[in-house]
Amino acid sequence: MTTKRQVSYQWRLREVMAAHGMFAATDLAPKLAERRITCPRAAIPESIAA
Repeated sequence: MTTKRQVSYQWRLREVMAAHGMFAATDLAPKLAERRITCPRAAIPESIAA
């Protein structure tokens, strides 16, 4: 018999951004680019609101 584990998570992007002094979605785009993470600009606000 196999037991399934349940995994849960909390999306804390907004909290982490605020801790680093970023309060707008436009503040996140340059930080992502520094790490060579490509993301459509329209997707950034959606990620923060999730």
